[in-house]
Amino acid sequence: MTRPIETWNETPASNDFDIDEGGAPPSHPRTKVDNSNRERMSAVASFYQAGIEWLDLMRNPTDRSIQYTVSRLSSTVIRIISGSTDLTSLFNVGRRIRTETAGVAKDDVEVLSVVHSDPNFDVTIYSAEGDTITVGIDGVLLHSSASLARFAFRSTLPSDYIVMGGLTDAAFVVALAAVPAAGGTILLLAGNTALTQEHTVPDKTRIIGQGVGISELSTTDKTLARLLYQASGTGFCLESFTITTPVTTTSGTNHMVELGTCTKVRIKDVF
Repeated sequence: MTRPIETWNETPASNDFDIDEGGAPPSHPRTKVDNSNRERMSAVASFYQAGIEWLDLMRNPTDRSIQYTVSRLSSTVIRIISGSTDLTSLFNVGRRIRTETAGVAKDDVEVLSVVHSDPNFDVTIYSAEGDTITVGIDGVLLHSSASLARFAFRSTLPSDYIVMGGLTDAAFVVALAAVPAAGGTILLLAGNTALTQEHTVPDKTRIIGQGVGISELSTTDKTLARLLYQASGTGFCLESFTITTPVTTTSGTNHMVELGTCTKVRIKDVF
């Protein structure tokens, strides 16, 4: 039986599988080569046709047949025993991951931060919106997209979300004013919100778009020093949108986002 595709290695010489695993080692009879190729083509076709959304990448890079040990350290922390292998490039901040127990999906959560200290690789999840790791686990899958914003995975949005996009200064003022004192999120839909004035961002505000180049805040005013501003405050998150400004400005200092001495600031994928 052909070895599962997730156990294949990126290095050709490391894929020296036995005949019964779909390989074609040096001792492989020429008459069997066709069957081996058919098995591999079948495995690749099955993978492609399935439109794989969740990837099993928790495997030793030298021998993909060896899986890392995965466990629940707490309701917000996953521990992976990866030895000297740092998995940071896989668990980028914001990536969606899925926990498993005996192959059964349990919780879909989002990466907030990671720490690698041989042999442990600990993943802390984003829990501000109630996401937790609810049960003991023995596996974790990564979403095939490393950049989709969290709202893309929701069937409904939290009550503190304010949806807008492709609008004007007046609508943006209304959206900012509607952010609850306890905090809220302005969700930028696809399109351009053209601004002509500076906007003060209240505390505990998240401005999240659908992606760089998809959701956009822009201005054509060369005299405008900044679009989003707060001198001091706490709890700001800007994520997944584009800010477009004139190439040449006449305002002297030009900071399209200026958050002064603010604390607890998170800026991700804003260009």
